[in-house]
Amino acid sequence: MVKFFKRIILLGVIGACLGVIIGYFGWVHPAFDTFSHFRMHAAAGLLVAFFVLIFTRHKIVATLALIVGAVGFYTSQAAYSWNLTQRPAITEKPVYSLLHLNLLWNHSNPKVVVDRFLELDPDIISLAESSQRWVKELSRLNERWPQFFNCPEDGPRGGVRIYSKWPINRENGFCGVYGTFGTIPATLPTGETIVIGSVHLRWPWPASGPRQLETFIPRLETLPDHALIAGDFNATPWSHTMTRFSKVGNLEIVPGIGPTWLFEELPENIAATFGIPNAHILHKGK
Repeated sequence: MVKFFKRIILLGVIGACLGVIIGYFGWVHPAFDTFSHFRMHAAAGLLVAFFVLIFTRHKIVATLALIVGAVGFYTSQAAYSWNLTQRPAITEKPVYSLLHLNLLWNHSNPKVVVDRFLELDPDIISLAESSQRWVKELSRLNERWPQFFNCPEDGPRGGVRIYSKWPINRENGFCGVYGTFGTIPATLPTGETIVIGSVHLRWPWPASGPRQLETFIPRLETLPDHALIAGDFNATPWSHTMTRFSKVGNLEIVPGIGPTWLFEELPENIAATFGIPNAHILHKGK
């Protein structure tokens, strides 16, 4: 029985090492990019395995677990909340707020969510999975956020929406495929113009995230000097998907937001600690 468990551990270590390594080759195939999403989890498991195996005769495997686990941990830790930088309060310039949320197309209680929007009162609201189920409750936002841009839903899961307290230029608005990428220029109270974007990408594999992203490239390449894009990217910040999205748009990913997704069946506090960081905010300009 002891030998059996040792074999299971050894196979698990080798499998985790392979999973971490091929995740760095997301540019080769989208399946590899999907593996990259679990890099932190695999790396943490490898570091634990090192402390178990180092006291056995399998010291070579233990060393491999340590090296791959340490590299995997180092290259993915920037996404987690312990790296969120507390910047000094801005006093010389006006401060604005944006809230992004994946509504969940089949949410059981939209009213509670919209009540929270009204309570927080941000300047911009960016939404994904805006399905028909949400239409009635979202209409409550129209008075406080009179400027509204909608990329119509494609299927039951819905599209993206942007609500703004500032004037928007609908003529230069853009909606991508599936209604899951929308951008709209908005005029700040200072008179400056900024492009606001809302995104909902699909997984790299076996879903169609890479093909979806390719259709967004022309829009990303023409983003002006100031842009703010938020979304559920279904991709970690270290993935090939996010690297390509940010590089093409000359956008910077805000670090330290932390995990935003785990299986629905698990408690929320577990998801917030051990989940996957797949929702992000990106900015261009200052």
